[in-house]
Amino acid sequence: AFALAESAGVGFAPVSIVIASGVIGALFFLSAGWPPLAKWRRSQWAQTGLVCALAYLLACTALHAVALKRVREFASARAISFTEIGALPQAPNFWIWDGLIRTSTGVYEVKEDLRGPASRDFDFFADSVPEKYLAAARALPQTQTYLWFAKFPFFTYAIEDGDPILYMRDLRFFSRRRGRMSGFTYRVTFDAEGRVVSAGMMRRNGR
Repeated sequence: AFALAESAGVGFAPVSIVIASGVIGALFFLSAGWPPLAKWRRSQWAQTGLVCALAYLLACTALHAVALKRVREFASARAISFTEIGALPQAPNFWIWDGLIRTSTGVYEVKEDLRGPASRDFDFFADSVPEKYLAAARALPQTQTYLWFAKFPFFTYAIEDGDPILYMRDLRFFSRRRGRMSGFTYRVTFDAEGRVVSAGMMRRNGR
């Protein structure tokens, strides 16, 4: 699970991995040394795991309304006009949520810890692409498919080897680690006249 999360650009916090490893290790030791657990059948362990998973999902479902309410209040207090708004749990901690607000000029990100007061801190990822390139990229069928799934994209622009390049990144999968490509990145390359040369998802090697 950790490797899959890392490849998507949404790795777990180290402390979460340590705690999860400790809990799993404790369960193994208890199952071997504590007679009531040592007698459990595999079906009982499976049922217990299912109950725990359902309890976690129910907790996330109940807390989602609280987190989304905070994100909406954040947008309302700042008179932010948005096209998409959402709150995502930062697994495995269901108290920590990632509030995302897509606007016409970029995406706001608000980290909410439901154990404390509503957050006032935020990051804003501004779009920085000339309109002619963005319009040309949006006209591509494959770009429309990407944007159908990417609910919180932000758009950046760079000149590489003399070619204008547009990058689209969904903040749900965005990695902030230096020297690491952001997960779920879509790239459109143009020629000097503004015509599309290539378009598609970037690979881990940056191509």
